[in-house]
Amino acid sequence: MAKKIQDRPNTNLVDYVYNFGMIPFLEMPFTLNDGLVFSAIAYLPFEETDVKVGDSLKEFCVKLLGTINYKTKLKEYQIDRTVLCLALLNAPRFTNFKIVNIKNVFSDEKKIQYASIAFKNDDNLIITYRGTDNTITGWQEDFYMSCYDTLFSHEIALDFLTDSIKNYTAKRIYVTGHSKGGNLALYSSSMIEEKYQKKITNVLSFDGPGLLDDVYNSEGHKRIKSRIVHIVPPDCLIGVLLNHEEITHIVKAYPENDMFNQHDLFRLETNGNSIVDVKDRTPLSYYMEESFDEFLNKSLSKKEDRIRFFTALFDVIAEMGIKDANYIFENPYVFMRKFFFFDKKKYDDSLKFGKTLKTFMSIFSRNLMTYRRENKIYQKKQTELK
Repeated sequence: MAKKIQDRPNTNLVDYVYNFGMIPFLEMPFTLNDGLVFSAIAYLPFEETDVKVGDSLKEFCVKLLGTINYKTKLKEYQIDRTVLCLALLNAPRFTNFKIVNIKNVFSDEKKIQYASIAFKNDDNLIITYRGTDNTITGWQEDFYMSCYDTLFSHEIALDFLTDSIKNYTAKRIYVTGHSKGGNLALYSSSMIEEKYQKKITNVLSFDGPGLLDDVYNSEGHKRIKSRIVHIVPPDCLIGVLLNHEEITHIVKAYPENDMFNQHDLFRLETNGNSIVDVKDRTPLSYYMEESFDEFLNKSLSKKEDRIRFFTALFDVIAEMGIKDANYIFENPYVFMRKFFFFDKKKYDDSLKFGKTLKTFMSIFSRNLMTYRRENKIYQKKQTELK
């Protein structure tokens, strides 16, 4: 009989809410799992409801649950978010928080997909930023993070953090986010005025990309660096892009050897009130990191080349009529086939698709032999441990 591949963790952030949601912060101070939960809360589509400042987290969840059409088949990510809302309803550790600041901005023209929300209870202020959604605009903004030190979303995130800390006092302040949300947490905490930065307890980035040189080497980033907690799954790619801090925690995640799904917050494994640490990233993660870094630094080393390439790339995707990134992820081979045969002549000067693809494949092929060798050693060790 074929061995069953475990697809989901034994316990995840929802189990943490169910098992520890009755314990107040006075009895159990802020944990990494709390940061995990609030990072997931940032993805809840509050912009689709009348959620407002002053609402409790319980009211927040009730309003969101009221928007669900139960006659429609929900996608997996929608089910996860629904289950999280249901768990939070009976978890006073979380429901006692009130919304003190909330922001949502979306613009196709300016390439902005931004959302953030700040919660406060008696002693804690938690500012959490949303990562990338399923819009093409959101994904194009992600690619531009490798081109510009500061995006519109960075500016909005900095203003949001400043307003939240300036207007609300708390003994402990946590700034958190997942994926792009982690990057926004890093940027805003690095660039905020020093008098407000001093009040931040920790910055938590869950598999978020790093920063470009100017921000990473800034005095503000140097001041906050020791308070940054950088968390990634074993098969991570996103969390090791650009300049980033040393990894604080590598969290066990499922499915194994699945870089895309391990990026999902709900695929990270918890154990009681902590996360499940593993010793190291996988050879696949190192292989992808090295290859992408080499590709960006050699083939697209100039800022202007990156901007032209990524702009042309997403112009082609728009002309193909694709508006939802889920189409690409759910049908990757169909998308690639259509993309290869799509008429890109008017973008040839900017896209240089053939030349760039050839360089891309050359780099990945050259690093593949090293990956295969390291992966054999890794898999042998994993077998011995079992």
